[in-house]
Amino acid sequence: MQLKYLSTVVEAKEDASKILAVAWSANNSKLAVCNYERIVYLFNENGEKKDKFPTKAAESQNSRKSYSIKGLAFSPDSTKIAVGQTDNIIFVYKLGENWGSKKVICNKFLQQSSVTCLIWLTEGPIIYGLADGKIRAAYLKSNKSQTLYSTGSYAVSLASNARGTAFLSGHADGSIIRYYITDESALEQQGRVTVAITPPYALAWASNFIFVGGSDQIITIFDKDGRVHKKFDYSDSSHNEKEFSVACSSPSGQAVVVGSFNRLRLFVWSTSRLVWEENPCKEIQNLYTVTSLCWRRDGSRIACGSLCGSVLLFESILKKMLWKNKYEFTYVGPSQVLVKSVESVERSLTLKSEYNYEINDVRIMGGDRYVVARTPETLLLGDIFKNLVSEVLWPYSNHTERFYFDNQNVCLIFNAGELTLVEYGANEILTRVRTEFMNPHLISVRLNERKQMNSLEDNKKLAYVLDLKTICVVDLVFGAGIMQVTHDSKIDWLELNETGHKLLYRDKKMKLTLLDIRSMQSHSILTYCTFVQWVAGSDVVVAQSRNNACVWYNIDTPDRLSIFPIKGDIIDIVRSDGKTEIVTQEGTHQFGYELDEGLVEFGTAVHDSDFGRAILFLENLQEAAECPEAEGMWQNLAEIALQLHNLKVAERCYAALGDTSRTQFLRDTSQIADEYAEINGGNGFDCPEVWARMAILNKQLKSAEAIYLEQNELEKALNMYKSFHKWDEAVALAEQKNYAGLTSLRNEHMKWLMATQQEEKSAQIKEKDGDYMAALNLYLKAGLCVRAARLIQRSSELLENDEVAIKVISSLMKSEQYQEAGELYESIRKPHKALECYRKGHVYVKAMELAKFVSPKDVVLLEEEWGDYLMRNKQLDAAINHYIEAGKTIKALDAAVGARQWKKAVQIIQVIDDKNSVIKHYSQLGRHFANIKDYKTAEQLFIDVKMYQEAIEMYIEAGEWSKAYALCKEYDKNEKCHNLLIEKGKTFQQMGKLHEAEKLYLIIQQPDLAISMYKENKQYDQMMKLVREYHCDLVNTTHLHLAQQCELEGNHKAAEKHYVDGGEWKLAVKMYRSIDMWDDAYRFDFAFELARTSKAEKLPEIHYKYAMVLEDDGKFKEAEQEFIKAGKPKEAVLMYIHNKDWENAERVAEAYDDSAMVEVLVEQAKDEFLLKNYSRFESLLLRAHKPEMIISLYKENGLWVEALRICREYLPGHLNSLQSEYQKEVGSKISRDVNSLIVQARQWEQNGEFQTAVDCYIKILNSKCKDQEIVNNALTEAARLVVKYLEGQECSYIAKIIGPKLTEINQHTVAAQVYLAADMVKESIDSFINADDWVRARKVAAELDPSFENYITNRYKESLKREGRTEQLADVDIIGALDLLCSQGQYAKCLELAKPHGQQILHKYVALYAAQLIKEGKCLDAIDLYHKFGTPTYRQNFNIYRRIIIDSFSLRNLDTPESYIRWSRMRTVLYNLTETLNSDKYIDVAKEFEKLLFICHYYALRCACKNIQNLSHIAVKISIALLRYSDIIPADKAYYEAGIDARSAGRESEAFVFLNHYLDLYEAIEENNVELVEYLGLENTDFPTDVPIPEKPFLNDKENEEIKEWVLAVSMNRNLDQSLPTDERGIYGASLKYPQKEDTFYPMCIITGWPVFIYAGTNKSNFIEFKKGKHVAIKDEWIKLMMAVKNMSISMPLMDVVNFLQEWCGVPPTFSFQ
Repeated sequence: MQLKYLSTVVEAKEDASKILAVAWSANNSKLAVCNYERIVYLFNENGEKKDKFPTKAAESQNSRKSYSIKGLAFSPDSTKIAVGQTDNIIFVYKLGENWGSKKVICNKFLQQSSVTCLIWLTEGPIIYGLADGKIRAAYLKSNKSQTLYSTGSYAVSLASNARGTAFLSGHADGSIIRYYITDESALEQQGRVTVAITPPYALAWASNFIFVGGSDQIITIFDKDGRVHKKFDYSDSSHNEKEFSVACSSPSGQAVVVGSFNRLRLFVWSTSRLVWEENPCKEIQNLYTVTSLCWRRDGSRIACGSLCGSVLLFESILKKMLWKNKYEFTYVGPSQVLVKSVESVERSLTLKSEYNYEINDVRIMGGDRYVVARTPETLLLGDIFKNLVSEVLWPYSNHTERFYFDNQNVCLIFNAGELTLVEYGANEILTRVRTEFMNPHLISVRLNERKQMNSLEDNKKLAYVLDLKTICVVDLVFGAGIMQVTHDSKIDWLELNETGHKLLYRDKKMKLTLLDIRSMQSHSILTYCTFVQWVAGSDVVVAQSRNNACVWYNIDTPDRLSIFPIKGDIIDIVRSDGKTEIVTQEGTHQFGYELDEGLVEFGTAVHDSDFGRAILFLENLQEAAECPEAEGMWQNLAEIALQLHNLKVAERCYAALGDTSRTQFLRDTSQIADEYAEINGGNGFDCPEVWARMAILNKQLKSAEAIYLEQNELEKALNMYKSFHKWDEAVALAEQKNYAGLTSLRNEHMKWLMATQQEEKSAQIKEKDGDYMAALNLYLKAGLCVRAARLIQRSSELLENDEVAIKVISSLMKSEQYQEAGELYESIRKPHKALECYRKGHVYVKAMELAKFVSPKDVVLLEEEWGDYLMRNKQLDAAINHYIEAGKTIKALDAAVGARQWKKAVQIIQVIDDKNSVIKHYSQLGRHFANIKDYKTAEQLFIDVKMYQEAIEMYIEAGEWSKAYALCKEYDKNEKCHNLLIEKGKTFQQMGKLHEAEKLYLIIQQPDLAISMYKENKQYDQMMKLVREYHCDLVNTTHLHLAQQCELEGNHKAAEKHYVDGGEWKLAVKMYRSIDMWDDAYRFDFAFELARTSKAEKLPEIHYKYAMVLEDDGKFKEAEQEFIKAGKPKEAVLMYIHNKDWENAERVAEAYDDSAMVEVLVEQAKDEFLLKNYSRFESLLLRAHKPEMIISLYKENGLWVEALRICREYLPGHLNSLQSEYQKEVGSKISRDVNSLIVQARQWEQNGEFQTAVDCYIKILNSKCKDQEIVNNALTEAARLVVKYLEGQECSYIAKIIGPKLTEINQHTVAAQVYLAADMVKESIDSFINADDWVRARKVAAELDPSFENYITNRYKESLKREGRTEQLADVDIIGALDLLCSQGQYAKCLELAKPHGQQILHKYVALYAAQLIKEGKCLDAIDLYHKFGTPTYRQNFNIYRRIIIDSFSLRNLDTPESYIRWSRMRTVLYNLTETLNSDKYIDVAKEFEKLLFICHYYALRCACKNIQNLSHIAVKISIALLRYSDIIPADKAYYEAGIDARSAGRESEAFVFLNHYLDLYEAIEENNVELVEYLGLENTDFPTDVPIPEKPFLNDKENEEIKEWVLAVSMNRNLDQSLPTDERGIYGASLKYPQKEDTFYPMCIITGWPVFIYAGTNKSNFIEFKKGKHVAIKDEWIKLMMAVKNMSISMPLMDVVNFLQEWCGVPPTFSFQ
């Protein structure tokens, strides 16, 4: 930024003449300067002096020198100016509208101290500082002021923020205070921001920074929190700087100017480096001290006042640009640009980024009225005429947006399928919607254009098209969709009325539709509409249909419109100068048609709620017969008056309409309201009775009821319902409120029903009350015998009354209600009568069920009857099975054939033995299968009934000659069919299909017929080919015969060929000699001379023959002369035609033979046709007057479109016959004219006949074309035409044909587009799904039919599952994804994915994984799984936990110290589980898992103690104690381990007993006999004796033999006690039994599992009692364990055991190790 000197506004004086203050107005048009004389001068924006006024002292007796001016500030509207004076006053002057107007003091604010500084906030009051340190605010409206805060220190400066919502005050003690006027205090803290070193006379607030300067020659920049951001120190003498006297910030807050002596310093914010930088300072010699500075509000200029009285103007800009010589762009800062019109000074706009982003692109658009500017993150939009600017966030822009400025209130921005609306003057996006159709005619926006009188509510509506058949209406105030409307045709125009309550839209069929948004009802109001528009400022609609103008003065009655003829087309509706005119244009002429302005004004009056004017207008209208709109207007006015509670107006309206009942009702309501108002005041609408009556008027009886009940007026509510004959509601209300007169009300209701002959309703009430007999009689009286029958069946009492039942049955029979009669007969146990009724009523389902029990012999007969009944009712499909069940195969066959169930008919006919009786069916079936080309089935059917000729003829028609001939040989004894084949060959021959005829003749072994055929057609090459193949001995003879025939015909060249091929070349020479055909030209010359002298009559012949020779030699010019000399110019013409020399042919014909010209033109045209130069071809034949030949050639070549065009233009009389021929020909030649159909289709398309073009493509699809690529291309082209051009029923019909075919060739996306065009949403979605285009499938569902969204989701899940795409599946169906991973065996990934979705889902799959591991025998891995993920208390998991633990007990090699980690994990898992089972809910399983926990704990402790010398005995004791759980642990394993451990510890007696019992168990396992187990020696233990036998032994045979040998050896040792030792109790020491009491046990040691003796008489010092769970331990064992743990180097598992015990059992009591 630079400061550029512009001008000197006020010249300097010779002495000190200080400028006291300067100020710019908010509208940038005025500059105020107060000089040393206390006079305020006013200048315009260019610095030209326009006005002045003197200031006044606070006291009139004082002079102007008695005070000084400390502040000058304009009001935000630039019409007033405030002057702050040191004589304790502030004056506010009103400046007036023009220069020179009288200046009037409109406000004055007296103070207690001198005013020292003053500013006027744009968003608030006047702010000023006083000498006593107070900061005060002055308010103009109340003419009062108040103190905002007080500091006690002289106020030296004030500075406003850029928005004018807050200010800073600087004080003599250096304090800088921040204060917010508006509610922005939440952004930054108010109060003291910082303290400067010197008084901050130079103070400025720039964005988030504070500039402070003073007498220390230092500029300090603080951030918003008061921290020093940067310093500029000029105190060094080298800068020659003096004190800073004043500072001001630019309006954008991105630049600050500071004034001092002879110098202005400029500081600018660098947006790239994010730092304040100093620009080169402005040195002004002899300026002296700068006393005042002010930056113009648009940021373009700075006014500077000095000590010597001069005022200078500087331009502060970055750059200037000129746009098309129309607008000037002035960049006054990185984030602020001034836009000024070159032509009009009034047209200007200030673009300023509220976010302080740099503006880098400015453009003028929309008829040079609108401006669009860009910053890196925002978009600025401005209306230059209205001076409105909007800034909205717009990040990540690629500058591809399209802007539309058709609406003067809002800018439409379209980008990437998204429409954004921005209201001018609002800094927020109004809305964003998705649409693919950005056309101003398909979008309508209304923003508060015609608000109701006294209404403060915003009314903002948007209507746009989601697709070309769906309109969406959005309330922009709430940002919610109001409604969606689906139309049956494509929409090409729509527009809301100004109130946004009604919408007009037109489709491509030119049908105009009106939609009432509030009632959501639509009406088609006009067809063939070419123009439509709302009249500005009203709800009047003007439209054009053909040559008529249609005007709706009251759009609320769309069926009432004014129609009058007009000339030309309507181009505009002009409303000005009190009249409304339709402007039309016809050619170059314009016409005007004036509308009835009174009718137009009526709508405006109603909208403005000026009911008096509206009524006066309607009363002055002509009679309704002459003004049909009047009735609708009265109705509209009445509805609006009711909405606004203006009963008098509504009453007048209904009176005009002749609605006396409403009029009287409203009159009574008004009287009630008036009476209430007289008593209670107000307008009477506070009266509940009025509320209720208004609800009744609006048919809201429930609302009226609620009002009456609130007022405790039950009787009135009941009377209301009774008056409207709403008896049900009245009775229900009486029952609900326990009404005392309920019985009389019901009786009254019943009387009314009977009086009005409502017997059915009366019967229902009686039935409900339990009076069944009365109800029955009423039903019968009402003729409702079915209801009576049902009532009897529900009542056992009535059912037992035969008389009543018979009465009802009689009534049912009379009304032919046979089914109900039958059911009633069944109920009274008369099944035969019931069966008879069912048969009469054809209720065969019930008849069959009943007959099976009552009369089985009639079942077959009933089946036949059922079938006959179905046949009579044309339900042939259903009759088939019934006839079969009845054994009536002939009838079943007739039904199958009639129902076209051909395959079923074949199955039926095959079981009929009498073929002759169904021969006609065989014939019919055979013909059907022949028609559908199932020749094999048809042949079998024909052969079965000896219809050989039909079978042969079928194959002949199908072109299956070999099969036909094979059947002829086998079955055709009289050769009738053989002759048919020959006749078919002759038919081909006559049609010119010689190749097909040859093929047929050869198949039936008749080559001679083929030879004769080719001879007759002179195709001698083909003939000789067959002769060589079938009559090789006659080849030469045939050649000679053909040569002679050719010679006779004059075809000497062909004759020569055959003579030579037949080996008789001499005959060829003889032939030439006989006809004098010599090669020497001399012979001709001689012939000429001879003819001239002797035979002149031969001369033309000689010329002719010579011409022929010259023609053969290619000498066409010479030949032409000879032909002319011979008198045969036509031959010359033909020669040139033959050589396609059309120019010479025409020349000769014109000169010598005009009759040959037609032939020249025709042949030339044929040649052009072959070259496909059709335009030249047509012009030539038209010259020859041969349009019929053009048509014929076009027909022959399949160019039917061109043929029809020529016929239409030149032979219109033949057009109908040609069109019929076209339909017939195209239908019969599809299979061989595929390419011509393609050409025709393209031509139809070019001519705009899209339906016909599609039909051509469909015929290709139905043809037998074997080139799949052609078929696919035809299919694609048909789809393109359907999507682009067709609609309605024809589109749907074709979509059903080509959609499945597109799917067959995997063109799913194309198929989806076809279905969309036909509004077949389900099919379109399926096609997108087949194409794997899920995004578009969802879009279709969301926009067209949201009910399919779940369907798409389910299909998407199935697809992901099928493809194994688990990651994508997890986004939509986490359970499905997890199931898929499980099925794939990816359990780790499954569990990782399940983690974030809650414990229940996670543990479902943990359980599945665990079950799989159990199946694989990996129970330890399952333990690790639950150790990692925890063990929730789900009952369904208990079996898994149980199975894992018990299976782990069976594993080997888990008794080593290395196995501790396994048991500790198992123990942890069970501990965590048991901790969560401590509730009554799980009491049944808690003990079981606690037992398993003990086992795992002992196993873990045993592993930890093994190999530790001092603790090995604990391991032995644990192994023995585990025998107590041998019903859980595999018994053989438990006894084996106990025995081995006891033996290793030297306890051989115990080892012998345990291992001996192990051998018993082993034998029982081997023999699978539990009875082999003996428990001798275990009597004194508490070990279980009834234990399950494991399925397989723990040890193998070798290990078992070793144990057996040891036991045998020990048993031989007599010195060894072979029984378990006992203790003082007389039982084994490991037993927990209490000898004195049965069923009483000692507690178990938590260390060893052995008993702890804690009952009476025991020494409590011998055991340890834990604090949790009543666990105890033998003190000696606990001490040994703790001593072992004390030595940390021994075993880390022991530490873990102790930690676990403390967690499980609690901390034991403290004790000493002494």
